[in-house]
Amino acid sequence: RVREVATSSLIRMVKLSGPKLVAMLEEDVVALALGSATQSTDWDPRVAASSLPLLLPLMHSSPLYCRQMVSGLVVTLGGIDRPLSQVAAAALLPVLRSQAQGSPHYATVSAVADCLVALANQFAHDDRVAIPWLRTVDVLFSSNLFTQLPSDHAFFLQVLEVVKSESKGCKDIPKLKAMALVLCHLAGLPGNESAPPMQALLVLLVNRYPQVRKYTAE
Repeated sequence: RVREVATSSLIRMVKLSGPKLVAMLEEDVVALALGSATQSTDWDPRVAASSLPLLLPLMHSSPLYCRQMVSGLVVTLGGIDRPLSQVAAAALLPVLRSQAQGSPHYATVSAVADCLVALANQFAHDDRVAIPWLRTVDVLFSSNLFTQLPSDHAFFLQVLEVVKSESKGCKDIPKLKAMALVLCHLAGLPGNESAPPMQALLVLLVNRYPQVRKYTAE
């Protein structure tokens, strides 16, 4: 419903502003998002399955697009709406995998990592963002996207710091479980980088909540 209202509002703005609003958008936005929409009878901007594959490649065009799209993807990919999460993953992962295979836009994977860290710092201790953020990081790790980054990349240490910060005084069981998943990914890194996340996992193994202890152990 939110996407439908946003799309309807944007369409009204385009009709009212005409060239003024279009002039604010870069050429690639108009060509990819609007141009593709007019050429495809299946395109519906209110439906994530048809709009996300068209919009996500814009992450290559500008850091601004990347930041905004990562922000939206955290809500969809890591949210409680499982069908929407699956659609977002199906649209995002092929875009990032193509960058990890040596294309000129390989830097997009690193840019997404940077945007994730910036988002976590911006909304620190806000569970409305922190929990979807943790789930999103888990999905991306599970898809082996971050294995393309060197093991000493700053992103891994930054993720660990985010998890440790969010865990202080945390009493939210789903959030603690999501932390355990992310820490397991970090603990699987080669070299000495695995020691700090392993220590954090050991802390969760003695957590006050039996559910968290059991989940972490499994």
